[in-house]
Amino acid sequence: MFKFAIEHVSRICRVLKQDNGHLLLVGIGGSGRQSTTKLATFINDYVLFQIELTKNYSISDWRDDLKRLMLKAGIEGKNMVFLYPDSQIKDEAMLEDISMLLNTGDVPNIFASDERADILEKVQAIARFEGKKIDAAPLSVYSFFIERDDCEGDLAEAMPALEAALSALDTLKPSDITVVKSMKNPPGPVKLVMESICIMKSIKPERKPDPKGSGKNTTFKIDSYDRDQIPDTCIKKIREKFIDHPDFQPSVIKKVSSACEGLCKWVRAMEMYERVAKVVGPKKERLKLAEDELAVQMDMLAIKRGELKEVEDRLQCLNDELAIKNKEKKDLEDNIELCSQKYTNLTGDILLSSGTVSYLGAFPVDYRVECQKQWHINCQEKKIPCSEHFTLSNTLGNQVAIRAWQIAGLPVDSFSTDNGIIVFNSRRWPLMIDPQGQANKWVKNMEKANNLAVIKLSDANYVRVLENCIQFGTPVLLENVGEELDPVLDPVLLKQTFKQQGVEYMKLGENIVEYSKEFLFYMTTGLRNPHYVPEVAVKVCLLNFMITPQGLQDQLLGLVAAKEKPELHKEAL
Repeated sequence: MFKFAIEHVSRICRVLKQDNGHLLLVGIGGSGRQSTTKLATFINDYVLFQIELTKNYSISDWRDDLKRLMLKAGIEGKNMVFLYPDSQIKDEAMLEDISMLLNTGDVPNIFASDERADILEKVQAIARFEGKKIDAAPLSVYSFFIERDDCEGDLAEAMPALEAALSALDTLKPSDITVVKSMKNPPGPVKLVMESICIMKSIKPERKPDPKGSGKNTTFKIDSYDRDQIPDTCIKKIREKFIDHPDFQPSVIKKVSSACEGLCKWVRAMEMYERVAKVVGPKKERLKLAEDELAVQMDMLAIKRGELKEVEDRLQCLNDELAIKNKEKKDLEDNIELCSQKYTNLTGDILLSSGTVSYLGAFPVDYRVECQKQWHINCQEKKIPCSEHFTLSNTLGNQVAIRAWQIAGLPVDSFSTDNGIIVFNSRRWPLMIDPQGQANKWVKNMEKANNLAVIKLSDANYVRVLENCIQFGTPVLLENVGEELDPVLDPVLLKQTFKQQGVEYMKLGENIVEYSKEFLFYMTTGLRNPHYVPEVAVKVCLLNFMITPQGLQDQLLGLVAAKEKPELHKEAL
């Protein structure tokens, strides 16, 4: 920064600190007029405002920029600096607006009526915050300021003279009064002053000796004179006899007596104050009435605003409820569309699901997926409608039931979920290949509340337990099954029942027991690769619960997701 630049910045800062501080920066292009202004604006912590001139910049854009500038300064209360280079003058009307802004602080008719109403409402809020009450109606605003300014202007006219007269009285000394009293034959101007004082004090203007002889008379104390209660008769006499009298002038009386000069000024000031007070008094009364009326209207406005707030809150609640209902409507429409699509694809999806449940339970996940893909292609070739992305869980799965299975210990991978669906949709009792014990654990937890009976072929009384469970509808888990099954189980596996007198029975060995529809039969084997003869395979629903690398990966990912992101895990379920 060189010296001249610093001086210019200092000058700009000084002018910006003044009220209505405006500058015209004269200089050639590139001399630093804008740079110094920006620096001074930053130093004063003001906000710089410039228009962005474009090829299609019009008067309308100019007026919009001026509106933004005025609103920032007036409503937001920011200290704004409007930097307007001569290179941006595109129309003479811009200079006229600048001139009005500099002289009056406003641009006529720049705001529309609705914009003015909005501005008045915002200014009213600011006035309320500052403890001022004022009606937001434009005429009320203008009347308020005009009435107040008239009163203040009239009072300002009289107060200087009154204060000067009171100051002159303060300079009077007892010796000055003594000099006046010692005059045996006072000059005419002095007599005029003393007579005017007597009239102002409502005392007969005649000379009398002091009865106390002390030289003091409290009757003539005028420093505590009530200037707001001057009798009309007194002020009338003062105006008729003294105000226009050539000798009743401070300059004339000063030549005769300096003490009487101050008294003369006081009398003249009282006359002027009374004259102004007669004009200002009614205005003050009207202003007081207007302010009282304004307070009443503001209270009513506050009540109406409160009622409006209640209506707006109720409207907001209704809008929120409407938004919720619209969302529900949208969800229902989506569900209708989804159900319609599912209904259309139902034939192919059921065909694929039936094939999966009937034939693919014993196979690992890779082969099962490959078969489903090939069947899906065949359905498309045969023009059988089916879902584009078929899954067994989407067709036959119940999300609530699946979640309950997973809580009971069923692994969260899709392969295990499909196995669970097959268990409850197959017409044959499931025989689960379960070397890791996952299916065994799942069944025990799932049927624990139903008094699950766990038996082995090696148990001596397993047939008796099975008979009781068939009769009373209790679930049974036969674990540790080998590659061969006891022939006594054939009636159970084949569901060989018969009816007698309307009651369903099953013959198990030599015994006939009543068959309950609530009976469930699960079988698990710990063998990793069992070989069942076809005669056994057709009696049961073979299910492969053995963990594969892909299944283990899915299970681990599910556990991590449930631990780290439970909301995502819940959404996936």
